[in-house]
Amino acid sequence: TSVREKIGQLCIFGFDGYVLPDLMKQMIRDWNLGGVIFFKRNIESKKQVKDLIKEVKTLQKKIPLFEIEEHTSE
Repeated sequence: TSVREKIGQLCIFGFDGYVLPDLMKQMIRDWNLGGVIFFKRNIESKKQVKDLIKEVKTLQKKIPLFEIEEHTSE
């Protein structure tokens, strides 16, 4: 494991939209990021979230952490 991958494992990232941006895909591959956090802005349907998780797993060398943030300001 490289220093870059060890640092990447400390990072959890989020993104805008329903699909992984190309930059995020590259970062997952290069840095072996520790996890993904999904917000309401990322969730369209159960199938879409399952597909996102599968995609991240195919890009990752290790099993990442997946989180869903359900935060309301009310």
